[in-house]
Amino acid sequence: MEGDGIPRSMIYAQVEPEHIADVNWFMEGYEALVKVGIVDASAGILKFLTKKETYDDMLNIIESLPFEISLIDSYVD
Repeated sequence: MEGDGIPRSMIYAQVEPEHIADVNWFMEGYEALVKVGIVDASAGILKFLTKKETYDDMLNIIESLPFEISLIDSYVD
C-alpha cells in the first residue's frame, strides 16, 4: 500500500468485531487526522479516511494498536 508513489487517503482494515469500539476510542485522539467508518460490523471491517499528507503516519498508528488489526490492500466499499 505505501511506498508506491500513489497519494492515498483511505485505509481499510479488519479487527475482531469486539475491538471496533476500541478502535473508535483510540482514534478519537486523532480526530483532526482521521475519521473512522464501519464497513461491515460483523466482519470487523473498518475504513479510515485520512489526509494524504498523514497517510503513512496513520498506517503506523493503526499498526501500533494494542490488538491485532490487519490492513486490507484492496477493498471495494
